[in-house]
Amino acid sequence: MARNDPTPEQRDAALTDKTREQFAKIAAALAAGDADTVQTIDEALGDYLQDNQARAELLQRTAAGQNALQLVLADLIVAEASTRAAKEVDEIERHRRDDWVDEQIDRMKWNRAMA
Repeated sequence: MARNDPTPEQRDAALTDKTREQFAKIAAALAAGDADTVQTIDEALGDYLQDNQARAELLQRTAAGQNALQLVLADLIVAEASTRAAKEVDEIERHRRDDWVDEQIDRMKWNRAMA
């Protein structure tokens, strides 16, 4: 772990924040009918519904008066939001490391020039 890498706690906090942001974005885009978002969640729902047990639970909960589909959609959105958040945090960390390396190189060049 480099000196500028975040601690596991900092990474977890960043992932939590980014997941919340992504959840809100995805939910809003889905409600607005954004074609790409609808397709992404539709594909995830299709995969979910391939599981016989999951389908049976969905039917049972719906028959019991619960809005089971809304719960399933929320879970699917959380899963997609988590994936997007992890990619975003990884990208931020990569840029941070690249910037740190660039700073170290610049510092070494400056030290050599001043020597």
